[in-house]
Amino acid sequence: MKNINVPQSGFLKKFTMSLLAIWFFPSQSLFSQYQSFFGQHSTEWIFEWHNLDFGGQDTVYVEKDTVVNSLEWKKILVKSNQSGYSGGLLREDTTTGKVWYKGLEFYGEPEDTSELLSFDFSLEVNDSFDISNMYEGSPPLYSKVISTYFTDGIKYIEFEDNLYSGFPFIEPYVFIEGIGGIMGVLWKQYFGGLQAQYLLCSYKDGVKTTYLNKRHNGICDLISSAGYNLNDKGNIGVYPNPTKNYISIENKEGIVLDKLQLVNSLGEIKRFSGVPNTIDLTEYPPGIYTLQLILGSGAINCYSIIKL
Repeated sequence: MKNINVPQSGFLKKFTMSLLAIWFFPSQSLFSQYQSFFGQHSTEWIFEWHNLDFGGQDTVYVEKDTVVNSLEWKKILVKSNQSGYSGGLLREDTTTGKVWYKGLEFYGEPEDTSELLSFDFSLEVNDSFDISNMYEGSPPLYSKVISTYFTDGIKYIEFEDNLYSGFPFIEPYVFIEGIGGIMGVLWKQYFGGLQAQYLLCSYKDGVKTTYLNKRHNGICDLISSAGYNLNDKGNIGVYPNPTKNYISIENKEGIVLDKLQLVNSLGEIKRFSGVPNTIDLTEYPPGIYTLQLILGSGAINCYSIIKL
């Protein structure tokens, strides 16, 4: 029986090649789709920030859709500290897992041509990414991916370098598919007042995403949650700091203290019974710790402790 060759049109050839690509290279097929960065109607990211000796909490939100240079973008703003951030643009490609950022101003000048790759959720172990951000400066600083894993169907990408974001807490850079990263979504902005950012939580269409921050045990709103004190203010002294052995707590005005806990760089909590005047850190490994003093009023004072 003879083989019959049927002439194929250009469309049929392309269709056949597409089917072969899906069969032999499924990761590159139409079925390989990353979760969208945005909700259908609204998207918000709540973050804390620190600049020199003060800090606060704010919310990034998508204001509207826009088109720049024939590309579709989402314009983003912050709700409170608008003088510290003039706005920016985000766009995504869910087939490649990439998200780009574009600032609207650079020291008062338009920044319409600057586009930075902010996230890449296709990264795998041993891949590298430029983690330069506004806290570390603008020169390229590449970090290697050390692990990827899935939680609730969402891909997490962990890097070998740690995020030092103003507040006394160290945590590896982590990208979170469809959400952003622990460094928030403005981290490619090289200037402004909202520096050293850390993602607290995010919302899509009014529904909280599955991301839980480690630094504050999943607390999303530090301002309204027990009067969380973002700054080391007040009449309670903690010394010496840095220390090799002990730290002492001096309650200068007899403020009612309810409890005390020490948080290491991994987010692990060491709780104490009562509030001792002296804490022995001799057996603790060197590093940066967060000392949290919970006051009787429910407020929380936080102190950066450096163990030598």
